[in-house]
Amino acid sequence: MANITHVAVVFVDPHSQAPADEHDPYLDLYDTDYGIPVEEMPDTTQGLAYFVATIVIGVVLVCIMLVCGIGNFLFIATLARYKKLRNLTNLLIANLAISDFLVAVVCCPFLVDYYVVKQLSWDHGKVLCACVNYLRTVSLYVSTNALLAIAVDRYMAIIHPLRPRMKHQTAYCLITGVWIVPVIISIPSAYFTSATKVPYGDNRSKTFCAQIWTVDQQFYYRSYYLFIFAVEFLCPVLSMALCYMHISRELWFKSMPGFQTDQIRKRLRCRRKTVMVLIGILTAYILCWAPYYGYPYPA
Repeated sequence: MANITHVAVVFVDPHSQAPADEHDPYLDLYDTDYGIPVEEMPDTTQGLAYFVATIVIGVVLVCIMLVCGIGNFLFIATLARYKKLRNLTNLLIANLAISDFLVAVVCCPFLVDYYVVKQLSWDHGKVLCACVNYLRTVSLYVSTNALLAIAVDRYMAIIHPLRPRMKHQTAYCLITGVWIVPVIISIPSAYFTSATKVPYGDNRSKTFCAQIWTVDQQFYYRSYYLFIFAVEFLCPVLSMALCYMHISRELWFKSMPGFQTDQIRKRLRCRRKTVMVLIGILTAYILCWAPYYGYPYPA
């Protein structure tokens, strides 16, 4: 789930701005939010701490581009070449691979330029700023939905093995839903994203790529945030946890009647190993994304 997001939700007062012909209407946003005069804005891109952070971010982004770009491409190519591998679980994993591959090859180069090369300054215009932010957001939600679908698929296969498996038409409808929902609910993140020039220091300025919400839109932002938090984090995490809890009880704590052959024991070990990997992915997902959802909620 390669997704590094610049969390910067800024609230500005639309009624306290100077006329447009005097200066950029967003130049007062720091004074409005933090009470710091524009001319006293410190240069946060100086010092050892920022230098170390830049190195770490750069290394992480390059690793994401290499590992996620090459690894996901190989998985997608293998699945496209060998039809016998196209079961529902692998198709759902392919959605994870496609979303991460797009982030690795499209978004990460812009992020390297933004964070490392230009040191928190966006030079590619408002449209690309919105597009990159939108693609990152869609990728995150696609990953969440795919992980949830995989958990439900494993639950049905292990807890209810005698039920007929999902038909191909139903599976493709499910995969379509994995993408359609994120594409729709991510639209506000693109609409409110702006490349905003902010002065600092001695007659210098930086262009930040961030979501800009006016003060009178805080209610809508809170509502949108809580909706996203519930639909794309809380409910999926609880659902996945319940699925894997029932699966674990079935595989580890429920005794199987009759004589177990070596083939049955081998299949059981294979299933346990797969479930352990998926539980590890769920744990990593919670640890990585809980701070993302907890940080940007406005006070």
